[in-house]
Amino acid sequence: MSCLRWLTIKQLIAASHVSRDWRAIAISEPSLWTTFYAAPFQDIEGALEAALSRARSAPFDVSWDTHFEMSPRVCALLVEHASHLRSLSFPVRDAPTDLLSILLELSMPHFCVLEAESLDDALQLPNSFRNQPRLRSLTLGEVLLPPRMQAVLSVTSLSLLAPPDCLRLFQFFPRVQDVTLTHVTTATLLPRKLAQSILSLDISHDPSSYWQAQDHSLFLENLEWHLISRMRIESTNILRPVDWFSARTNGEWRMTVTSYSMAEVVNVALEAEDAALHISMHINHVRADTSNWTANLTTLTLEGVKISLGFLARRTFPSLRSFTLRFNTWDAPSNMAMTGYLTTHAFSVPLLQDLNLDFGKCPSYTAVWGLTQLIQGLSVMLSLGERRLGTIHIIGSFLSQLTLTNLSFAKALCDTLRLDDIENNESSVFSRTRRE
Repeated sequence: MSCLRWLTIKQLIAASHVSRDWRAIAISEPSLWTTFYAAPFQDIEGALEAALSRARSAPFDVSWDTHFEMSPRVCALLVEHASHLRSLSFPVRDAPTDLLSILLELSMPHFCVLEAESLDDALQLPNSFRNQPRLRSLTLGEVLLPPRMQAVLSVTSLSLLAPPDCLRLFQFFPRVQDVTLTHVTTATLLPRKLAQSILSLDISHDPSSYWQAQDHSLFLENLEWHLISRMRIESTNILRPVDWFSARTNGEWRMTVTSYSMAEVVNVALEAEDAALHISMHINHVRADTSNWTANLTTLTLEGVKISLGFLARRTFPSLRSFTLRFNTWDAPSNMAMTGYLTTHAFSVPLLQDLNLDFGKCPSYTAVWGLTQLIQGLSVMLSLGERRLGTIHIIGSFLSQLTLTNLSFAKALCDTLRLDDIENNESSVFSRTRRE
């Protein structure tokens, strides 16, 4: 049996027709038949019926990973065997609301996971999930919340197309840890306080249209939410979420701005020791934001350098001490236009001490080729003038090939130069007085 446990149900059915002995072995162990994917089968009804029969009373998982509509016979089989259904998912098509309504009224002692992100109609949630005492993960499309619901203590992961009124969401699911709410507008009624159990919260409007994004930062301003391990919102403004986050972290936080070539979305991540706030913004909203969100920023990382630098031009970062540039292939410094781009996008960093250049995502030649010109361009961009930095840290491939001649620029720009060669796993430190 040990070799059979690696086979899919379709392969097990084929193996059971090899010989009587193989068939006897294949159908003798119910645990071999407990994970059913619909997509590989032409006769889905027959395959599901065979798998359910051979799984006997063992907990059973079903993934309806096919574009075919679920037939009445399949629905009837799932209802008939609901008592040992463990998980049910619909990854590629609308889930039948009528079936889910019936299942949620039945005794399902093993049921742990329901994934139906898209439904063929709004689903009325029951007043109680006592028939599913082990339910821990619930992903649903449009739902109707009942006026009253017995608290569901088992659910720790919840994803919903947000109803207009979510005020009692954490009363209904008081121990939830991970929450995703889609189609959230500024008119959506969200809970005044977050559940104490919550670790992550992801709220979005329409991921396919960030230009029409809602400004969820208004919730931060008007509700009594606390910092959590990970929160993601959409915003048309940087300052409001930055002020909210920094006021709760005593100034000990850092920012990462991520933008990609041809993408319309910019992700701004604010991170502290035990908390993070991720802000998704349309690129035009970022460009149009003239608020003074840079005032208290001490640590900044840009990923996708060429695009991100455009947001910083002509700004002042009065508190910035550490600045990291993570280069991607489309903004490689071997592109001489990149250096010219740097010199025309100057901004002020009067307290900057540490400059970090990360070429880990660039081709191996990129970090060496044109490096001197790049650093000189950065010197102009950062308006350093005669001021020296404390440290320049460069990460990339084949940096060990650099010679002291290649590194002559460092003498005028910084006290210490650190090179980390990730290809050869070598590190070097050059200072004004010694080399390590």
